[in-house]
Amino acid sequence: MQTAIKPIAILFIMFLGISAFAQQAGGTTTPTGTEIREKVATNIANAFAKKDYAAVRKDFAKIMLDALSEEKIKNTWEGFITKVGEFQKVLTTTEVKEKDYNIIKKRCQFASENATIQVTFNEENQVIGLYLKL
Repeated sequence: MQTAIKPIAILFIMFLGISAFAQQAGGTTTPTGTEIREKVATNIANAFAKKDYAAVRKDFAKIMLDALSEEKIKNTWEGFITKVGEFQKVLTTTEVKEKDYNIIKKRCQFASENATIQVTFNEENQVIGLYLKL
């Protein structure tokens, strides 16, 4: 009876080791909704910092693409940074849920003062709102 248990125990231990390796290698893990939203919001903040307005729009839902052209985003950002100074870094990231929407708030340090880049997502993790707040 003990000889049958040992191979099963060894196989189980091997399975755990392979599973852990696959997760570390990124082979079997799927990002959570929160991870996706945080990455998108980080990409938007980085795109603003680089003044890459096409990249800001990359994950927009169709309604946002129709409403905010690269030119409108550029004009808004340039007006915003005249008040707060150039982007320095992200200080904190928080996620809140309001009604059916997930919102990522990135509190950022600018040259003159801190401000928030707020990104609102629909259930498909597409951007449906983008706000720059003092």
